[in-house]
Amino acid sequence: MLIKRFDYFYYRVYAAYKYSTKERFPDIPACCATALVQMLNILSIIFFSCAMFNLDYDFNKVHIGVLCVFLIIFNNIRYRNERSFYFLEKDWEHESRREKVKNGYVIVGYIIASLVIVVLITVNFDEIKYLGVNFK
Repeated sequence: MLIKRFDYFYYRVYAAYKYSTKERFPDIPACCATALVQMLNILSIIFFSCAMFNLDYDFNKVHIGVLCVFLIIFNNIRYRNERSFYFLEKDWEHESRREKVKNGYVIVGYIIASLVIVVLITVNFDEIKYLGVNFK
């Protein structure tokens, strides 16, 4: 189910760049945007887990950069081979205007929620750590 949402997110970003901006390579911004949302979700899980279980992990730009590059490569391989835009467009070609608007709001809400969760966890890291389980 979650993968289907990322497929839809990729499809909408790809379509926006392909049809409205006439981008020559719309797969690049679609892969990067999908990777960004996936990275926010992964980081929120990692941050929350580290805070809950009192794990000390030093996050730096290199780790986040490697994660981002890995996700971009993963999405590029996935959407070039297995789930190309042609197949994604076939999945949602009969989507009504009303469904597109509704799903667009869901996408924007999901992005905002992902950002807010990461920010809340990082800002309140010490409080979450205080409530977590101490295995030391």
